[in-house]
Amino acid sequence: MSARAALLVLTLSLLLPSCAGYQLGASKPTPLAQVSVIHVEMVDNQTQVPRAAAYTTNALADALTRDGTYRLGTADSSDARLATTIHTIEYEQVRSSPLDSLASVELAMIVELEWRIIDSNNPVRILDHGESVGRTSFFAAPNLATARQTAITDAVRRATEELVARIANGF
Repeated sequence: MSARAALLVLTLSLLLPSCAGYQLGASKPTPLAQVSVIHVEMVDNQTQVPRAAAYTTNALADALTRDGTYRLGTADSSDARLATTIHTIEYEQVRSSPLDSLASVELAMIVELEWRIIDSNNPVRILDHGESVGRTSFFAAPNLATARQTAITDAVRRATEELVARIANGF
């Protein structure tokens, strides 16, 4: 019987330390520990790209809903407000035509967002802030304007997912 007890103690002593780093529940960053409801404000667009603010606002709401760490709320019922600005949207040539190096075949779009989480009870207090970048590539189709408009939704989605990962997990 004592050999079984010793084996049980040895087994438990080897298995329990491997679980020491795990925690149950959310892993919110420390400044946002008391926040459970966030109000997503309409995104401020400092670029000349039409409808970029609406795409970004919708992508933020979708990403927060999918993540589930925070609930969405109105300005009056929220613990914090998420204020976001589209700082820049840039294009880079990824691939050019083999016959003409100035003619782009594939382009990359980079969307940079600046964001702040503001305490709803004290609007002067900024709980967290940062920048998020979304990048996507697209082919320069015969209609470049349509290709750019289609690509912006993907670039914005990637930037907002990075933002939500940062405020939900701290990294």
